[in-house]
Amino acid sequence: MVPAVLWAASFVLCALGDAFVGRWVLLPLFVAAFYGGMIVIDLVTYPVLSFWRGWLRRRGLLAWYLVEVGILWGGTTVLLISLSPAWIGWSWEGVVPLQVLGGALVVLSVTVGTWAVAKMGWARLLFAGALFPPGAGAEENNVPQRLVLEGPYRYVRNPLYDTDFALILGTALLTTN
Repeated sequence: MVPAVLWAASFVLCALGDAFVGRWVLLPLFVAAFYGGMIVIDLVTYPVLSFWRGWLRRRGLLAWYLVEVGILWGGTTVLLISLSPAWIGWSWEGVVPLQVLGGALVVLSVTVGTWAVAKMGWARLLFAGALFPPGAGAEENNVPQRLVLEGPYRYVRNPLYDTDFALILGTALLTTN
């Protein structure tokens, strides 16, 4: 439940910060950093999955979270923040119906994504299932190996793919960029 609450809270904080600043800065930066970080993680993880499995089996799940969140996502975020002065000029102005649609998509995406993350659980996030399959560290690191069939997973095999797309599209429409 903790990752789900943190996920939802991050969007609320970004929106409140943008309201305080009076323009779109934090929300689009957060979305770009999150998904940019995911791309970096994919590029660094999957081509050398066997290396990571061996490295992590000795160090555990917490070590992977520190590498993934601290180094890979953190590095991507620092890079995007350094590029953010180009985004400071974004304003609240835009085509209102598209911004309303974008805002609705963001809220819906965060809501369903929070529900999905709550049902998935902390140990299943951040590629832990791929890094710790049965017999290769899953048991020692308490990575559950069950198929999630509750919540939004009852309707869609991977609701996070759908909510990710809706979030990116919604942010683009909301910020008119």
